[in-house]
Amino acid sequence: MSSDKSDDPEWQRRPAPRSPISSARCTPYHPGSCLVPESLAASSSCSAKASVMVNHLAVASRHGRVMPPDVLFDILLRLPAKDICRFRAVCRHWLSLTSEPLFIDARIARQQGPLIVASFHGDGKHVHLMDSSGRVVKRVPSMEGLALVRSRLDLVCVADMEGNCSVIDPVTGAVSHLPNTPPELDWWGNIPVTKDDSVFNAFLLGRVDSTGDCKVLRLSRVERERTYHLISCVLTLDDADGVQRWRPTGRPEFIVNTHSGVVVGDAVYYFWWTAMYPDPEQDQWDLIRKNGDVPDCIARFDLEAEKWTTISGPCLLDGQDVWTEYFSMLSKSSTLAELRGNLVLAHNFSSRSLLDLWFLIDTESCLWVKEYSIWTEQVIPSFMRIVKPLLLLDDGRILIFLGHRPGALFLYDPSNVVFSRLDTAYVDEVGLYTGRVLSLQSAIKVQ
Repeated sequence: MSSDKSDDPEWQRRPAPRSPISSARCTPYHPGSCLVPESLAASSSCSAKASVMVNHLAVASRHGRVMPPDVLFDILLRLPAKDICRFRAVCRHWLSLTSEPLFIDARIARQQGPLIVASFHGDGKHVHLMDSSGRVVKRVPSMEGLALVRSRLDLVCVADMEGNCSVIDPVTGAVSHLPNTPPELDWWGNIPVTKDDSVFNAFLLGRVDSTGDCKVLRLSRVERERTYHLISCVLTLDDADGVQRWRPTGRPEFIVNTHSGVVVGDAVYYFWWTAMYPDPEQDQWDLIRKNGDVPDCIARFDLEAEKWTTISGPCLLDGQDVWTEYFSMLSKSSTLAELRGNLVLAHNFSSRSLLDLWFLIDTESCLWVKEYSIWTEQVIPSFMRIVKPLLLLDDGRILIFLGHRPGALFLYDPSNVVFSRLDTAYVDEVGLYTGRVLSLQSAIKVQ
C-alpha cells in the first residue's frame, strides 16, 4: 500500500500548515478592549510594565485568540539582541515596544556580562560586537586603516602605529579623532625626536572610577641607534575646556612590551619587554635562582594620578624546577589580562603544556595567587606568544584569545577540561564592550 500522502483525498483537503510568524498580526490596544488583562493594568506591582504595554500591542493567533501584552513583553525580552533588532521592522508597535526604556533596562538586566568586540581579518572597515557564543550582534563602522585597541568600556578605540587614534561611540555613531601631536615637541619626556628616529605608538583607553573621565594613554617607543626610549602622555576625552590635548606623564622605569597593555579598574599595566630585561650585568637571574627574588617586571600607570609605578610578578616557592618556571614566566611566554576586576598574569608554560593564570589579589603587597592551571596540549601551540584570557563567564567557562595574526577565540570549560573554538571569522584583535546593545539601532544598520 502506497504511503504517499498526496494520494490521500482527506490529506489533500487539509489546509496547508501556516507559519507562526506569517499568521501573526499586530493589533494596537484600545481602551475598553479585552486585549490587555485587567489584572495587569490594575496590579500595582506591574504598574510600570502595564503603562508601557497598554500603549502597545497584542498578537492574535491563527485561532483568533490574543496573546497578552505582558506575555509578548517577556517573550521578546528573552530573544537575542540581534533578533529583537530584526523584529523591530515587523511593525511600528514592536519597534515602539522594544525601544521603550523599560524594555531596554530589563534587557540589560538579563544580559550575561559584556559583549566581545572584535576586528575580523580582512575587514578593516568594521568592528563586530558578538556574544559569548561568537554570534555577531552588531557590525559597527570603523576607521579603515586603524586597528582595534583592547578595552573594556562602552566605547571603541582604534589606532595605528603612526599615532592616529579615534574613539567611536557605537550608540550615537560619533567619532572623536584625537590630535596626532608630532613627537618632535620637546615636552615629550624631554627627549627630542628627529625624523631619523623610528617611532612606534600604542594606545589604551580607560576610565577613572571616581570621576568617570575617559582617558587615552599613549606610549611612544623611540628607537635611535639601536637604543630605545619610552615617551608617554595622556589625553582626557571631553575635557572641561573642550580642547583635547596630550599631557606629558613621564615614563615607566623600564622598557615595556607595548602589546602587553591591559586596563584594570582605573590603572593601566604593561609587562616588561623581555628583549631588554633582565640585564645580565646585574645578575638578576642569579638572584632569582638563589632566593626567589622577583624583579619588578610590570609597569603600572594610575589614570587618576597620572603617575607611573612598578610591581613585581608572582613569587614561586614550591617545586623542584623553580628556575625553569621563572625563566619561562619572565620571558615572552607571559601576557597580562583582566578577569573579575583583577590583574591576571597568563603564563603559557609551553614546555609543560600548561596555561597558568595568576591573579593579583592585593596590589599593595603584590600578592599573587595561581587560580587556574590549564592543560593545553594539542590546543595551544608552543610558538603561540599571545594567549590572553578575556572573560570569565557566570558558568565558570573562560573565553581565551589566541593571537597569531590572524587569531581565534576559544572557550575553556574547567569542569569538563574541554576547549571549544568559537565559530567566527579569523580575528585580528579583541576587546570587550560594556554598553547597551538595543540602543545601537539608531546608528548602526543590522546586518
